[in-house]
Amino acid sequence: MMESYLRWKRSLIEDFMESINLIHRMRDRIQRALGGLPQMVGQFRAYSLEEYIRDLIKARVKPKLGVYWNEDVVVWRRGVEECKMKFDVVVGRVRGGELVPSLIVEAKVDLDAPRLKALMLSSLPVERVYETRGAARLRVVECQ
Repeated sequence: MMESYLRWKRSLIEDFMESINLIHRMRDRIQRALGGLPQMVGQFRAYSLEEYIRDLIKARVKPKLGVYWNEDVVVWRRGVEECKMKFDVVVGRVRGGELVPSLIVEAKVDLDAPRLKALMLSSLPVERVYETRGAARLRVVECQ
């Protein structure tokens, strides 16, 4: 059993690295196709990881929950005022026109200090918004 697990884990890592290497080898084509800016290659790489994680979760999530990609989630609320923020992948339900998350996944190919700080600063208020509404404890997960 352990041998099968290790073989599976190794194949996932190899597949992921093959994808990253392919993006790197094709960076000039990707850059031209997406508008000519070098940042677009990194953005394409990031979106590819987000989409992979979304599809993986979507294949296993219960039918009563939805899997959302880059959707607005309320991160702060005071009375009728609120602030929304987009997250990479959200598992949850739409209630009264609002996405109520059960799980938030932030997928990062490269994690630097500004990205880590943004993740930490956005996860704290969103947990408070939904905990005060009687929701189960929300989990914010970072994938690198």
